[in-house]
Amino acid sequence: MRDGLDLGDDRGVSAVIGFIFIFAILMILLSVNQAQVVPAENEQIEYQHFEDVRNDLVDLRSAISTAGQNDVSQFPTVKLGTAYPPRVLAVNPPPASGTLRTSEAYNITITDETGTTVEIPTRFLEYQPGYHEFQSGPTWYENSVLYLDESQRGGIVIIEEQNLVTDDNTVRITALQNDFRRSGTGRVTVELYPTQAGDLSELTGELEIAIPTQLSGDTYWDEAFDDDVTVNPTVTPDWYESGVHALNLTVETDNLEINTVGIESEPDAGNGAKQNVGVPDSGNNGQPDEDLPIASFAYTRKGSSDQVDLDGSASQGDIDTYEWDIGDDGDVDATGQTVNKADIPPETDVRLIVTDSSGKSDSTVRNIP
Repeated sequence: MRDGLDLGDDRGVSAVIGFIFIFAILMILLSVNQAQVVPAENEQIEYQHFEDVRNDLVDLRSAISTAGQNDVSQFPTVKLGTAYPPRVLAVNPPPASGTLRTSEAYNITITDETGTTVEIPTRFLEYQPGYHEFQSGPTWYENSVLYLDESQRGGIVIIEEQNLVTDDNTVRITALQNDFRRSGTGRVTVELYPTQAGDLSELTGELEIAIPTQLSGDTYWDEAFDDDVTVNPTVTPDWYESGVHALNLTVETDNLEINTVGIESEPDAGNGAKQNVGVPDSGNNGQPDEDLPIASFAYTRKGSSDQVDLDGSASQGDIDTYEWDIGDDGDVDATGQTVNKADIPPETDVRLIVTDSSGKSDSTVRNIP
């Protein structure tokens, strides 16, 4: 018999305390996973979609030009949103949906030397992502320019430069018409139909053109054109309404090409116009004898490295040569429709120059983040 008070066996108590301790650690780990790891992984998924949808929008821009200038319907697709992988011990937010929509209509105004004025409605096109973690503003298409609007975080990022004014001072306008809105996470087809009616052949002489734009002179247009451009570009702030300015150009009728493209259906016959300004109808809808090539390309960066794959297959026309100017310094660094594992540091401008079998060329430049 032992002396003193017998307090009993406390080994069971130790086991309970150990279980509680392990359970607490597990709860902490799960909380850290939910609060930090899951958002970080979802942000990577959203960023990958951001890159993918940017390439979709580049293809959409090219398709709008092709539909208008080549009089051929186009059917590009855009992946609106993304979903997250299922998780056993964590909770995902709802799928990140996106919205692709047109703006209100604004009139392109064309006035000739006799005072005759013609108005053609056009719209901007906006893609607005609904990401939960990755911070991104809307992407806009207007007047051949594709850009990311990060004005809330410092400015805009040009994805595709303007080809509104070509190297030979030809003004090529493609008016985008019809109301359009799609939201969700799936892939949506954007049906683009060129007009089959209307002309502006009554216009003569020198033309004064006002084109709606959300880009101000300071933001983009003041530096968008080469020094030898003769179309006298100016911007009138807030000419249409607050935040919608007028890009003013002066051009001779022979140097203006104008086309109209409708989303989902052909543009209204009363608003349509083919590129036969100042020229009697030749029975060919005013189309030029030879189609001009259209340069366009996509890119894919290999993780965080400097290696980038370039793909010019989205370019349009009977193209003979593809030339890549990495750094946009005037030197051709690579040729061919595709370039694999090019050494391109972040924030480098890359220009693609395409030339067709008749010697006509076009170029586009993109900044590779």
